[in-house]
Amino acid sequence: MHTISHAQRIAGYAGVAALVLSVYMSAAFGWQMSVAHALTLAVVSVMAAILWPIADWLRRDGSRWAAGIVTAAAIVMISAEWFSHVGYTIGARVRNNDEARVTNAVHSEAQESIVDDRKNLAMWREQLSKLQAEHAWAATVSADGLRASLASATKAIDLEAGRGGCKSRCLTLMKEKASLEERIAIAERSSDLAKRIEATQRILDGKRETGAKAEFKHSATVAQTSFVAKLVSGDLSPAEGTKTWVEIAIGLFLATVSTILPAIGAFVWFREREHSPETVSEHQAAAEPMIRDSEKPRPMVASLIAQGDKAIRTTTKTIADIRNDLRRVATA
Repeated sequence: MHTISHAQRIAGYAGVAALVLSVYMSAAFGWQMSVAHALTLAVVSVMAAILWPIADWLRRDGSRWAAGIVTAAAIVMISAEWFSHVGYTIGARVRNNDEARVTNAVHSEAQESIVDDRKNLAMWREQLSKLQAEHAWAATVSADGLRASLASATKAIDLEAGRGGCKSRCLTLMKEKASLEERIAIAERSSDLAKRIEATQRILDGKRETGAKAEFKHSATVAQTSFVAKLVSGDLSPAEGTKTWVEIAIGLFLATVSTILPAIGAFVWFREREHSPETVSEHQAAAEPMIRDSEKPRPMVASLIAQGDKAIRTTTKTIADIRNDLRRVATA
């Protein structure tokens, strides 16, 4: 049959587990300051849990002044523990939020950079296709080859001018030279676009590889804060100020729970445990052999009892004889 002691035992086990975790949280927060802070806060967490049942025991024992002093000390200890848990909880949540924010910012930037390079690549490919469609020869002729022809055209003009006149012949040569210069410009433009496309494609491939490594990080704390903020504000896009206050409230609530849980477990475990039904039954079961042994007569006690019984029988017989004698005297 389950009794209150079973619940007390479960509460005690839960309290021990909570105390271990509470000590870890306090020590982890203190470790960021110094080893001494870590050890001190760990001891504070232990004292914050066990001082409450001690104060209760002193109060029930009648030592009210001592109970008041221990209670005041317990309040100080649990307050210090609460502040350490607030620091640990808020710090952990902020760190998780910042890591997710930075990771996702890198991921987003990498994706945006890939999109920009894709746009530039598409634009340059379109320009090259249009240029080659309008000047099909541009795909097979290099600017360097055309520059050699340009040098020849320039020399031909100079020779014609040296002969003493450069009328229609020079005009034709100059038009040919201008056409070569235009073709050179087109060839250079085609070559430049091809080089840009090749370089951008190479960069884009590298960014794709980097972007594949920049994973999107899901943060449970960010999701929780966002959900509660939406629930509280009634707005699907809550303001940043609302999210900040919600983050603070959640951190304080979690720190409060983690602080009082070990104290509650210890208090329930030790609260009037000596008077619980199961404990009393255990004490009675343990005491029964002693009671039975105490009921067994010892040798000296047995002798005294036997002598007492004999004296009682003798006295009773004497009284009966006296009564008989008095009756005989009365009737004589």
